[in-house]
Amino acid sequence: MGLRAFFQHLHSSSKKEAKIGVYAFFALLTIPVLVVVLLIYAWIFYNLVDIRTVADRVREVHLSAILDTQRTLVNIENLRRNAQVVYVTDDPDQRRRARLNAQALTHESVFETNSRFSFLAERAGLLIAQLADIRTRGDGVMRRLNNARLRFMALVGELRGQNEALLRKAGIVFPAALPEVSVVRSQNCAEGESGVLFAFRDVMDACRKLPADTGSEITRLASGLLGEAETIVGYCGQKERLEEEARKIWTDFDALLRQLSDTTSNAETDAVYETMGLISSETLYAGNAFLLSFVFLVVLFFVLFRAIRHCVLAPLSLAESELDRIGRGEALGAPLQSRIRELAALFTLLPRLAEHMGKLAARSGTLEKEKELYVNMSLTDALTGVNNRRSFDLHLSRYAPLDPLSILMIDIDWFKLYNDAIGHQAGDSCLAKVAACLQKGLLRSSDAVFRYGGEEFAVLLPGGDSEQARRVAERLARAVRDECITHPVSEAGPCVTISIGIASRQVGDVIGNAELLARADQALYAAKAAGRNCIQVFG
Repeated sequence: MGLRAFFQHLHSSSKKEAKIGVYAFFALLTIPVLVVVLLIYAWIFYNLVDIRTVADRVREVHLSAILDTQRTLVNIENLRRNAQVVYVTDDPDQRRRARLNAQALTHESVFETNSRFSFLAERAGLLIAQLADIRTRGDGVMRRLNNARLRFMALVGELRGQNEALLRKAGIVFPAALPEVSVVRSQNCAEGESGVLFAFRDVMDACRKLPADTGSEITRLASGLLGEAETIVGYCGQKERLEEEARKIWTDFDALLRQLSDTTSNAETDAVYETMGLISSETLYAGNAFLLSFVFLVVLFFVLFRAIRHCVLAPLSLAESELDRIGRGEALGAPLQSRIRELAALFTLLPRLAEHMGKLAARSGTLEKEKELYVNMSLTDALTGVNNRRSFDLHLSRYAPLDPLSILMIDIDWFKLYNDAIGHQAGDSCLAKVAACLQKGLLRSSDAVFRYGGEEFAVLLPGGDSEQARRVAERLARAVRDECITHPVSEAGPCVTISIGIASRQVGDVIGNAELLARADQALYAAKAAGRNCIQVFG
């Protein structure tokens, strides 16, 4: 059975089956998830502990070994530097100090911890001693070479001081400027051979070819000059052989130091490489664990979402639809079912709620009609059928102090005498007839007539000026006169008449509604004072 079919079966099970509470439902969903997540993160924690153990071993064991290795490499480099001083420097004192430093470094304690180190260090000390011995012998050869050069130059000076004619005859011509003689300290013997002998190569060639009749003194000096030249060449050969031997020893020494450096670093390098391999593998395990946990959590989230959707969200959505149908007054659909106890209880309430809402809607309709009736009654004068004083106040409050508006205040002339003469029933009939005339006299839908109180009426004319209001007032007065309501005691004539006061607020005027009403009332009093049955405009 698939996941969807399982949840559909769970959702559509019979009501007789056992229900489960919503908290128990979520517990059944979340507890297995938490258990699996805890197992995954326990595995991750185990890998992290291994990584920490390896890191501690690197810090406590290999780090100190690396520091020792670094110290050994520093000593090897110092040994190389001192040996190079012995090999290169011409100063005997510097060579002696460098040799002593090198011998001391070969006996450092860092070389004694490993038998292979100590053997290589001992071999390095022997090579340094051999190199220093060769350099010492080379110094002796250089001293003898310099003495030979000095003797050579002395013979050159004596030969140059001989008879110039005999020298010219022998073909001996000295350079215009003799080379300067200095002590040779270079390890390269080319300076001794090329710097002096090359400058006098023509002189020595002439000495080898002296004629037989050359003077005995010149012959002796020439023979001594050639002998010293051979001596210089011999010393240069010895020096070159010593230099070659020194280079060979230095090459062996350099190879020995390289071997010593490799031996020093390889052991710890291999150990650190192995340790880093362990860290890498543990990190890979931890990364895989995180990846698996992520995939598992995504799958669990999908499963949980489907479970909650089919068992909770879908029923709630159906319940929401049913509530919406109830709100619109429609009939309910098929009965809803759920294995969740709280949802099942909610679904059982929906039919009763629909019935109750139907009754409530019917009652609300009745109440709304009664409310509309009462509202109309509260805003309509029961006697005349026009708007009452309360409606007048509501209408007037809707206009702002800048809105154009005209108010007509109307009073039935000699109405108290009419009541006294004919009776209140006839007075009520008169009020109804006058109100009907006023209502018929208003032509615009925006205009409205109100019973203000007793025999007084008010008319609101929005947007009109005083001239337009006067024309409306004349039409209303004429409509009442044309009705010919008999008035037996009126001083204005045999029929009922009205007096009208007008107040207008035009565009640009800033007059409050209360002030405008007071002005209309003053205009009405002015109309009464003028003899009644007339129209007066404020101002």
